[in-house]
Amino acid sequence: MTQSDTTWGRIATGTRRFARFEIALALACLLVPLFLIAYDSWSIRSSISAYWDMEQNQVFYYGLTLAAMMFIVRGARSDKHAYSLWLGIALSGVILFNEEHFGGRHTAFAIAFFGGGVLAILLFSKGEWAKRVKTALLALVALVLVLWLVLDLISVFWAEWLAMVALAGHFIAHALEEIRSEARSSRTAPRYQAP
Repeated sequence: MTQSDTTWGRIATGTRRFARFEIALALACLLVPLFLIAYDSWSIRSSISAYWDMEQNQVFYYGLTLAAMMFIVRGARSDKHAYSLWLGIALSGVILFNEEHFGGRHTAFAIAFFGGGVLAILLFSKGEWAKRVKTALLALVALVLVLWLVLDLISVFWAEWLAMVALAGHFIAHALEEIRSEARSSRTAPRYQAP
C-alpha cells in the first residue's frame, strides 16, 4: 500500500464517518420535541419555543443547542454548505431569545431559521435523487403551512416539528449523498505507479 492510497483511504473514511455522525445527530434532533413533551408531563405547548421555561428546561436547551451546533459545524466544515452556518446561527437566536421576554427578536430568528431552511431545500438540493427528496420535503412544508395557516388544524408546535422533519430529511439526504460520492471517488482515486 502506498502513501497515496493511505491518504485517500483516510479522507474517504473520515468523510463517511462524519456523514454518519451527521445522520445520527439529525435523527436525534427529530426526537427533541418528543423529549420536550415527555419531560413536561406529556403536555403539548403552543410551540417548541414555549418549553424554554419548563421545570427541566435543560432538555429544551440541550436538544436545540445540539441541533444548532449540527448546522454550525456542517456550515463551517464546507463552503458548499455555508447556508447551514446561518441556519445554526438563526436557531441559536431562537434559543437565546425566549418568546416571552424577547418576542420580536425570537420571531425574527424563528422566521430566519424556518424560512432559511425552506430556501436551503429549494436552492441547494442537487442531483436526480435530490429532486425526489426536494419534492417530497417541499410537499411536506406546503402541507404544514396549509394545515397550520389556512385550515388552523395544527398548532405552531406541530408545524415546527414537521418543518424540522423536512430540514432533517434534507440534512440526511445530503449526508447520504456525501457517503455515496466519497465511495465513488475512493474507487477512482489516483493510484501510485512506480516509474
